[in-house]
Amino acid sequence: MKRIENDSFILGKSTKIIKKTSEITIHELQEPYGSGTITFYYMMPEIYVYVSDFSLSNNYILNSQKDYEFYSKKIFKMDYCFKGKICATDIDGKSCIARAGQTSYYYGEKNLQCLEMLENNYRGIGIIGFADDIVEIFSNIFHIEEELFIKLGKQTNKHKNYISIKSNLEVTALAHKLMDAINQENLEMMKIKAMEWLIYEIKHIEENLLKKENVYTQNTIKKILEAEKYIKNNLSEKLTIDSISNTIGLSQSTLKKGFNTLYSTSIYSYIKSLRLDLGRSLIISTDKSITEIALECGYDNLNSFSKAFKQYYNITPRELRK
Repeated sequence: MKRIENDSFILGKSTKIIKKTSEITIHELQEPYGSGTITFYYMMPEIYVYVSDFSLSNNYILNSQKDYEFYSKKIFKMDYCFKGKICATDIDGKSCIARAGQTSYYYGEKNLQCLEMLENNYRGIGIIGFADDIVEIFSNIFHIEEELFIKLGKQTNKHKNYISIKSNLEVTALAHKLMDAINQENLEMMKIKAMEWLIYEIKHIEENLLKKENVYTQNTIKKILEAEKYIKNNLSEKLTIDSISNTIGLSQSTLKKGFNTLYSTSIYSYIKSLRLDLGRSLIISTDKSITEIALECGYDNLNSFSKAFKQYYNITPRELRK
């Protein structure tokens, strides 16, 4: 995997190889970048299965090096997320968010410009290789029509190089079976399961696109993160989609869709959970009256707070305080 390793900013600059055999290469993240590993398993010439299990020290890695703007040629990469949430941004500022239960795809030559953690730890499994090598091998050996690969590349590029798709049960099962083979150190079974997964994805790309997530610019992602911070700092205020979108300078539709993509919930559900969590904490840790707490949590009166609290925790505020 010499070429991809030399091309990749993440592997080339933020990790150190701690183990290398003909079948496995383990890259360990180094400070100041982060901790954890990215392990590559040889699948066939210039095609690899990889397992990511890492955290980032400052929640992001920024690529500011001109030498790492592009891969030497187009790559194809797909990644299934088991745990966590991460945002990948290329040199054009196009961002794609990967979260648990989703498969993300990339096709192109542009290297990462920024990798940002949206949760503390990321764990995923994927397949990566130079696109031409994947096409040649799967066309010649497995008789997969080359047109399917071309269509996959075109469809990915149509959506600005990235696609993120909520995985169906079949893909989820394939990813877990692949991980099981790796955990059992059965590399031959790993290769079989990896090929099965890749072939399935290629043959089902059109129907999978119906479940695709939106791709956002890095600036939009930052504004959505600002919205979340604004919500946390203003729980006692009247919070509406309109007021939040005006404050951060983002359209209501983009705010709602983007927030759901980043936080896997609607804005109103997120506000409600934060307010009720705060209310519970104040009931337990302070002597404030329930009415004071209700107002501090953004509720207009005690009755609306008590009703929401009961629905959320299956206990009333007064019962909790006893």
